[in-house]
Amino acid sequence: MKKSVLVALIASLFLLLGGAALAETIVGVVAEGGMASLRVKSEAGEELHLYNQRGMVVEPKNYRAQKGDRVELVYEMKHSRSKGREVPMITTLKMVKIAERNKTLVSPVTGTIEEVGRSRVRVLVTETGKATTFDFKRGMPKVENAIEKPKAGDKVRVFFSAVPARFGKGYVYQLHGFQRL
Repeated sequence: MKKSVLVALIASLFLLLGGAALAETIVGVVAEGGMASLRVKSEAGEELHLYNQRGMVVEPKNYRAQKGDRVELVYEMKHSRSKGREVPMITTLKMVKIAERNKTLVSPVTGTIEEVGRSRVRVLVTETGKATTFDFKRGMPKVENAIEKPKAGDKVRVFFSAVPARFGKGYVYQLHGFQRL
C-alpha cells in the first residue's frame, strides 16, 4: 500500500514538473487574429500560429487581441483531436500594449455624419479623424421611425458604449443617442 502511494505521488509530481517545463513564454505583436487562433510575430522575428483553448486565462479579462497589439503569451504543445497532431495551445494571454488603431473610443464624441443607414450611422469623428460606424441599440427606433431624422453633413455629439462583437474579436459601438450641434 505504501509503495503504490509513493509511486502515484512521484508520477503526479513528474507530470506536474514535466508540464511546467514544456510551457514557453513569448512576447510579440499580433500579425493576425481569428476566432480560435492567433498569428504572433515574436521579437526574434519568427511568426507562430497559436491556438486558443478552453480555460485560457486572459489579462485583462475583457481584452480581445487584435492585429498590431503587443502581447505576452504562455503556451504549451498539446495534441489536437481536430488537427490530429501536436499544436501550440495558449494557456495565458496578457496584453502588453494596445495598438493605436485598436484603442476604443470614449463616449461622447463629436463629428460629422457621413452616412445614415437603417440600423447604423457612420460618423467622421473629430478626435480621431476617422470614420466610425455606430449601430443602433436593439429596441431603439430605426431611422425611418425617428422623430428627428439624421442627415449626412449634420454636426453631432454621439453618445454610445463599446460592446464586444457577437462574432469576431473586436468591439462594436452601440449608439444610445446623438445631439445636434
